[in-house]
Amino acid sequence: MSQPTPPRIGGILAGTPWTGGKPGITLTTPRTPMCFRPDDYDKLMKVYKCAVDGLETKYKGFRDTEYPLKSFGLDVLKHLEECGMDGVFNLVDTRQDMFNVITHHALFSLDDIKTQTIAMTNPYDIHNLDWSEHFLMNSMEPKFQHQLAKYTTSMMNGPTLWKLTVLESQSNSICALITLVQELQSMTLKSYSGENVKQCTTDIFEKCSRLDMAGGLPSNIGTTICETLSACSVKDFCILFMMK
Repeated sequence: MSQPTPPRIGGILAGTPWTGGKPGITLTTPRTPMCFRPDDYDKLMKVYKCAVDGLETKYKGFRDTEYPLKSFGLDVLKHLEECGMDGVFNLVDTRQDMFNVITHHALFSLDDIKTQTIAMTNPYDIHNLDWSEHFLMNSMEPKFQHQLAKYTTSMMNGPTLWKLTVLESQSNSICALITLVQELQSMTLKSYSGENVKQCTTDIFEKCSRLDMAGGLPSNIGTTICETLSACSVKDFCILFMMK
């Protein structure tokens, strides 16, 4: 009986190929049974279903403050490793050092990722590129999937989809933060019914909290808040904040 084609990243155990790990750093055994790539169709389908099944918590995009991109990325990487799909996400940067696209996406342009993944010809790499794309899509809310659909091409794979996910999230995040700062700067107490201080300060706190979590809270936020609260019809109240 002939031996199957060995994976570029992984190995063969008891005649069954398995994948996973980092090129140049050889794992002696698969991390989990889901890293095996058996010839038996039924067994392979079980592995496939586990590999492409999306995360239970779906990523919603830049508006998701409860499940940010960083947390999503860590969960994605864990699943990729458990299912032997992480190898194809390890690419070489401009200094010829190897990094994982999930944790070091800033080191790679979209073209870098396309070029390196297109060059992968090992059949197990090709499967993992395809499977990881399905897994990522299945881990996103339908609305965010729709946002990414405009980038869909026949050359799409897991690593390129991850980079597009980052670019879409960061682009929208920057626009959202700019809009949030502009909203904060244009707020006035006069615009609230009855010049409701409690409602106004609640809205200020909510906007400031979102900006703070994203690292975008302006350094002059104190001045902005004082200007918002001093924009009212009660002279004594107005003067109090003008003085601050």
